[in-house]
Amino acid sequence: VAQEMLHKFKKSKGSKGFVAWKIDLSKAYDRLNWDFIREVLWEVGIRGRILELLMQCINSVRYKVILNGELTDSFSPKCGIRQGDPLSPYLFVLCMEKLSHIIQQAVQDKAWKPVQICQSGHFISHLFFADDLILFRKGSVNQAIVMKKCLDDFCSLSGQKVSFEKSMIYVSPNTYPELAQTIATICGSPLTTCLGKYLGVPFIHTRVTKATYQDIIDKVQRRLSSWKSHTLSMAGRLTLLQS
Repeated sequence: VAQEMLHKFKKSKGSKGFVAWKIDLSKAYDRLNWDFIREVLWEVGIRGRILELLMQCINSVRYKVILNGELTDSFSPKCGIRQGDPLSPYLFVLCMEKLSHIIQQAVQDKAWKPVQICQSGHFISHLFFADDLILFRKGSVNQAIVMKKCLDDFCSLSGQKVSFEKSMIYVSPNTYPELAQTIATICGSPLTTCLGKYLGVPFIHTRVTKATYQDIIDKVQRRLSSWKSHTLSMAGRLTLLQS
């Protein structure tokens, strides 16, 4: 879907352009507000004893750090969820749904004008997968203000923080340069001609060539080589090291 949206951008004509904002959340897991998590769980119908058990799993964690080579006394954090905990991804996704609801409400109020992916197709305002976020809307100053406000409201509620300097603004080619720069200034993120990767897959801005997915092929080959070395016998490993 993300790639199709970029294709839509490249083919767009007329005086009204489109904007995509790729969001980078700073330490997304570590910043979640515990009161916000409780509120989200309550809203989705998790209450009573189950809610208290879940919150106990979240706020009972204790950490120790190594300072000058020695372990400090244990201490409790005031926010965030543990990475590596099997419960954490589900909690994070539920919390990110709150941002989705804020955006959907803005769309229903006609304050946020999403992008129609094709004629008679769906209107797309955002794509979320965990902390990989891309926001879409029509290119105008008012739309930029609305989008920034929705994001600021969510961050205020959840404790999240956007790394604006690492986030990127991509505009369709038919957007006036002056307007594009104004939108980037309002959002606080730099303009780009390439959004990089989404979910590990590079966005295709030009014709597909052999080099387009070479990084993925190299990564798979490195992983296969690693697996192969683990299954070798001791004699085989010695041969591999000497080769």
